[in-house]
Amino acid sequence: MMNWQDNWSYLGARIASLLQTGEFFTHALGARWREVPWQIVEDVVRNADNTYFAIQDFKSEHRESVPPKAMVRLQEFINGYFNLFLRGDPTVQKQNDIANGYERIVSRLTFLASFQSEFNHLISDRELSIRSMLDRAFLHLRRSIVADPSVSLRWQEAFEKGEVACEKLGGAHLLSFGIYSFKAASPGERTDLILGTPLEITAEVRSAVDALVLTEWKKVASAAEAPRKAVEAFEQAKMYGQGVLSGFELSSRRYLVLVSKEQLIPLPADRTEGGVVYQFNNIAVRPLPPSVRAKR
Repeated sequence: MMNWQDNWSYLGARIASLLQTGEFFTHALGARWREVPWQIVEDVVRNADNTYFAIQDFKSEHRESVPPKAMVRLQEFINGYFNLFLRGDPTVQKQNDIANGYERIVSRLTFLASFQSEFNHLISDRELSIRSMLDRAFLHLRRSIVADPSVSLRWQEAFEKGEVACEKLGGAHLLSFGIYSFKAASPGERTDLILGTPLEITAEVRSAVDALVLTEWKKVASAAEAPRKAVEAFEQAKMYGQGVLSGFELSSRRYLVLVSKEQLIPLPADRTEGGVVYQFNNIAVRPLPPSVRAKR
């Protein structure tokens, strides 16, 4: 099944195509729009109606994945304009009046364009907010290791203990920023980073955190093994195939964290597959001062 982002991208392209047709009617034809054959008007109207009902299908198929605010607007649009989009209604008689047909085109395309704009804002606003929160959390962790000896010591000890200790500590840090992180134990299972058990989304968790995010933490013992560890992190995160939790889970981006003694330069480039961005981050437990890095 197509994920909701890809499905919405398809619908967005469909609406954009209809809007281009509308622009042709209003700009290219000018005063000649009355000369357009009735069949062409009906074809545009039918395409607009079909797009509306495709949006209805989108809501039914992805009701558990679309963010709550966007889902509310989606339902409002469907409920509010059902009588305007009349696909397949045998009680509606076609009127061979080109002026009426032109108004039908304009009204449909206007409402579709307005909905598309607002829906895009609602889904992108949340994504950007969560991604900004995660970037802040990783930046705070890197600076804390430099500024606070106790934080630095804690991370050095975790590094010596191994990968699991690093991901537990990392999961606890992200949680302080309202991010509940997990890893993919298998294609259909989420594992809690801190507890090491199957992830359970309780009412307490939902009320206390802002987002659920897939992360994959890898201990990198030396710079030479960084490329291999990066590939391992990507492959393990990629196998995650669980359906996202409605309005709670960040589905467009996954975070691959390489924990090393010193900074990894350069950091592996982010990767994109299946509409998902896999973003690499580096946490150095004994970071070199900028002056030393510059000399190297």
